[in-house]
Amino acid sequence: MKPLKATATTSKPVLTTEQIDTIFFMIQDIFEIHKEFYDALSPHIQQWDEKVTVGHLFQKLVSPPATLCPARHT
Repeated sequence: MKPLKATATTSKPVLTTEQIDTIFFMIQDIFEIHKEFYDALSPHIQQWDEKVTVGHLFQKLVSPPATLCPARHT
């Protein structure tokens, strides 16, 4: 992303710094969430059969962490 941000200060920027910040807002957090999901999903895919379920992985993905809503996790 550094090369993209570097162009924002040139005379012909691809995107402005504000546009880059908007497009890539929280990109590291999004990457981490997707990586955790992929890492949890991967073993299930490798052992796939008609009995494998993955719904719990999707539920975990959309459930807020306990630190954001402690009452839901007691």
